[in-house]
Amino acid sequence: MTLLNVTQAGAGDVQLRDLVLLSHANPEDNYFTQWLAVQLTNHGYRVWCDLLDLLGGEDFWKEAELTIRRRAAKVLFVLSKASNVKDGPLQELHIAKQVARESRLTDFVIPLHIDELPHHETNIELTRINAVSFDGGWAEGLRNLLAKLVKDEVPTFSSQIGPGGGRGDVEAAVQRHPWPPEVK
Repeated sequence: MTLLNVTQAGAGDVQLRDLVLLSHANPEDNYFTQWLAVQLTNHGYRVWCDLLDLLGGEDFWKEAELTIRRRAAKVLFVLSKASNVKDGPLQELHIAKQVARESRLTDFVIPLHIDELPHHETNIELTRINAVSFDGGWAEGLRNLLAKLVKDEVPTFSSQIGPGGGRGDVEAAVQRHPWPPEVK
């Protein structure tokens, strides 16, 4: 994975791709997205998410696009029945796939399958990309996602997950940060 990004301003403008961006359908996928943002932050990842980073007055699309183009190490696409057809997440997905192609970023977009959306109905932009499944349980999905982020050497702001646990200790981390009960 390329962790450095040379911006359009020139070779002297080097930035670290150090964020994990969460793309999701708002408001439909907000509960899961907020939970995941907290979990990833607890595990040492810098997370960019509209629910946490936009406080008021910001140009949403400008912020999201600049983050995808310049700072994102990974774009986690919350794949649901809503995000699969909603313009906003699909626009972010299109930009992310373009950036991955232009910058030669391997596995830049990671779909996170969170509901009963059938595979054959998945948007064409995602049909060939392996999704991390969260529909069988959030803890298992988080465990698999963390393993992927560790494998791909996505930067963290801390090498420690918590007391007694290293960054690669995914099992212990999931046990310390349990998932919420299902919402009815």
